[in-house]
Amino acid sequence: MLISIVQALVNGVLIGCIYALIAIGLQMIYGVLGIINLAHGDFLMLAMLIAYSFAYMTGMDVTLTFLLTFPLLFIIGAGVYLSVINPLIKRKPLFQFAMTLGLSFFLPSIAQVVWGTEPKASPSTILSGVIHMGGISITYSYLTAGLVGVLAIIALYIFMNRTYLGLAIRAVPDNKDAAALMGVNIKMIYCISFALGIALLALPGSLLMAFQNAYPTIGTRYNLLAWCVVVLAGLGSFSGLLVSGLIVGIIESLIASLWDPRATPLGIYLVFLLILWLKPKGLFGRG
Repeated sequence: MLISIVQALVNGVLIGCIYALIAIGLQMIYGVLGIINLAHGDFLMLAMLIAYSFAYMTGMDVTLTFLLTFPLLFIIGAGVYLSVINPLIKRKPLFQFAMTLGLSFFLPSIAQVVWGTEPKASPSTILSGVIHMGGISITYSYLTAGLVGVLAIIALYIFMNRTYLGLAIRAVPDNKDAAALMGVNIKMIYCISFALGIALLALPGSLLMAFQNAYPTIGTRYNLLAWCVVVLAGLGSFSGLLVSGLIVGIIESLIASLWDPRATPLGIYLVFLLILWLKPKGLFGRG
């Protein structure tokens, strides 16, 4: 029993890092534009299937395809912003809500046309090993996914706090008028923030494909998980994403290992509601 618990904790920590990485783009889009993106999980599905296609066409290991997927997703994100989001940026939140909800139906439909409905698999060849330590088994794919997730979050933190573009992205939601007076192009920052929020899904998309199948409707699951991570951390709070991602990952892994995998959504949502009851603004929320 003890070995099973430790194994579940290790798996939960590693997958929780991926959940935090998925949620970063969602938090960025909400934090800068104030838009609740209900299609975030579907963009992740798109990232996974594009990674699969690049791996199939080029022969690259799927974990390396993010190098190709990132710029493509950035272009897709910018295109979606300019054609769909920007016309509604000054409209009531209900219109934005309805549009992203529409995208959550549109993207899976497109994926079904392009890739079909059958699950697509592209296991990593360079991360196929397993580490055994005292009865605990850690696959290279899980370990790499967790470590890369942490490093990516650190890199994004440095980008947001040490570069001009990152500081501009942070400045716009804090005080849009002051940022404009300082020469920041608000419309461009909005576009870049949305596109970057989508493009950041390239990395978790490629990493997830190393050990999980992708299919057009998988986005729904990750959309719910990402929103749980974001709301637990606190809307607008980047600092708490890793902690809330770990919480969600550990809860999911413990329930799946010690009880029933089908009960994981229920367990996550119960803890989600409990934390929000105790801290309505989230663990690190500012408001």
